[in-house]
Amino acid sequence: MEKDASELRFRQLDALRAFAVLAVVACHTLDPVHQSWSSYGRYGVQLFFVISGFLITGILIDARRDAALVRQPQRQVLRAFYARRVLRIFPVYYLTLLLCTLIGVVGMRAQLGWNLLYLSNWQMAIDRSWGGAPHLWSLAVEEQFYLLWPLVVLLAPRRVLPWAIGAMVATALVTRTLLLHVANVWPDGVWILTPSVLDSLGLGALLALLWRVSPRVDRIVAWIGALAVGLLACTIGVHLLAPSTQDLAAVTDIWWALLFVWIVHHVARGTHGAMGKVLTWRPILYVGMVSYGVYLFHLLVLPSVWLLGRDMGVDLPMPAKGVGRFVVVTGFSIALAGLSWTHFERPINEQKHRFPYVRTNGADEPRVVRFSLRGRPAPP
Repeated sequence: MEKDASELRFRQLDALRAFAVLAVVACHTLDPVHQSWSSYGRYGVQLFFVISGFLITGILIDARRDAALVRQPQRQVLRAFYARRVLRIFPVYYLTLLLCTLIGVVGMRAQLGWNLLYLSNWQMAIDRSWGGAPHLWSLAVEEQFYLLWPLVVLLAPRRVLPWAIGAMVATALVTRTLLLHVANVWPDGVWILTPSVLDSLGLGALLALLWRVSPRVDRIVAWIGALAVGLLACTIGVHLLAPSTQDLAAVTDIWWALLFVWIVHHVARGTHGAMGKVLTWRPILYVGMVSYGVYLFHLLVLPSVWLLGRDMGVDLPMPAKGVGRFVVVTGFSIALAGLSWTHFERPINEQKHRFPYVRTNGADEPRVVRFSLRGRPAPP
């Protein structure tokens, strides 16, 4: 029986995805009275990035190790990775772009070329505008990450991996620092360009690596969590004393990413008690399971329904921003995402078995071994 690294699921991480996507929906639907907290929905996207870095890097490291054990070329793993990502992400994404363009959602046609190429984050920064589907910037970042990061994990010498992760974090810090102090840069563009958010993806990747090379990962992550809390407290204190300063803005995202590393680690390990019950509550897990669809649809569902109603001669009211809009958008998005997952995405997703990371050709499964940075698998 073939071992498939991508089938390893951390069940409670679906709950984290649910909270992340609901924070994003809240940020986009609540009225200004709630902006004091809903503006932090941006950190919901950052949590998604940490989770992606953790899971994708873990899959790639495990697949590289297993391929080496059966002497399979890493290019087979690379092909399988890209094929499986295409099956999971592309179909519903491109179908949504097609339908919204045909319906006539404002701004979709003008932005279509960039969206088709997953470059909308760069287009928004160049145009200094969010366009018709502003939330698609993060999906563009993810795809750009998926395009390049597997090449590093699978093909570069293993000892390079920690340095590559460090370079990602440093790149994000330097990029944000430079952009925050360069004239005529769109302020929102600082936070949506791929180099600007590599720290969240990179720190998630670091957690995946620590899981596989360090027997003291729990202690290391405990120190990371304590460091993150302390630095965030200091940053918030400085901001309260000098609200107009941007000197710490470039590093604040790193502190949040470190905190999310601590959270992802403990949730992936499995939490118990009251928190464990929350993270295994079926409605929350369901929202997490369909979170990709919820994120994709939530800013497009109301304009699409309104335009379809207009075409049918029905003047549908558009709820103003506030709790009512949050409830309506969340309900519509979850319902549509559920239908999409059941009847469209899952049947396609089930075809991933055609693209295994490691082909054993009937041989024994690869042994369970630790990952080593010295060029060979470490003993169990």
